[in-house]
Amino acid sequence: MSDEIKAIADEYVDKFVASEVTLIKINDDRHTRMDLREVLISRIRERDLDGIICYTFLNDLYLEKI
Repeated sequence: MSDEIKAIADEYVDKFVASEVTLIKINDDRHTRMDLREVLISRIRERDLDGIICYTFLNDLYLEKI
């Protein structure tokens, strides 16, 4: 996992946690959805962020607060 993709994933997670929004669709042209998904899931686990999930639905990537 490169430091660049980790930083991007952390940025998405930090902004999402700080917001009132409960669901976001992520469109990132720098990395593939699957690569970004794996890093987001890893970073959420490493940071023990309960109640936040990352998933792919109909070929789109989402973060959701549950």
